[in-house]
Amino acid sequence: MLPFSNKPSKTNSRSSSRKSLTRETWCGTSTNTVVNTASGIAQKTGSTISSVVFKVGEKVQDVSDTAGLAIIRFTYNFVSEPTKIADVQVAILSPTSVKVSWQTNHPANGKVNYGLDRTYPFDVQSEKRVTHHEFALANLQPDTTYYFEVMSYNKNYVYDANREFRTPVVAGYSK
Repeated sequence: MLPFSNKPSKTNSRSSSRKSLTRETWCGTSTNTVVNTASGIAQKTGSTISSVVFKVGEKVQDVSDTAGLAIIRFTYNFVSEPTKIADVQVAILSPTSVKVSWQTNHPANGKVNYGLDRTYPFDVQSEKRVTHHEFALANLQPDTTYYFEVMSYNKNYVYDANREFRTPVVAGYSK
């Protein structure tokens, strides 16, 4: 019987003393085990139970992220179409910041290279593999033209370059 069954298990005469394990008892038992273990660690180390549980949660998240990334990388072996960038947009957030966004047809990481010229001396990037990419560019100069390119990578590098935007004028600001 699976641990998450909601129905009692069928028993024969040899296993009649065995109790069925329902979702509620399995989750309750697991939760109690985690709480008791965290309490024991907290008492031994002088930490609070919340800090121990948080550390355990971080480790579980690391394992989950690693397993998820391994699954994504494995599935890329079966994708024949190359990654493509589409719908590049710039949204002015303020005279000193903008949001650059774009779409990719496959989950991929993203990067924005930008600057006052086409050498793009500044960048922001993320290793998170997504299909909708958004990056905020901050600490920009008002009333200034910036040049940028967006890049993404999963199985292949792809970029969309030679783009530009102008930050708005601020009243009372002069270059």
